Amino acid sequence: MVSDSAVISRAFSAVRASLKDPSSADFGLTKRYSVAEVKNVACGTVNAKNSFGGYAGAKRFIYTHESSSLVFDDGSPDFSDLWTSLCR
Repeated sequence: MVSDSAVISRAFSAVRASLKDPSSADFGLTKRYSVAEVKNVACGTVNAKNSFGGYAGAKRFIYTHESSSLVFDDGSPDFSDLWTSLCR
């Protein structure tokens, strides 16, 4: 079994890798969840600088350890449904 800290650490690395300014990442509450067949999920928020150099505001993300999949909140109902099903 993978530890909470390992899942969250990998999630932070994946999020940073996707940002325009990785060093500006300011993570909010991030927790590990295990739901049904998805055993290692990290759900959290990050605020980071955009291409204009200003902070864009906190954005939710879901990281799935097994598939190394990262999804950011794009405002869609699909993301909201995923958040509701995995981040509880």
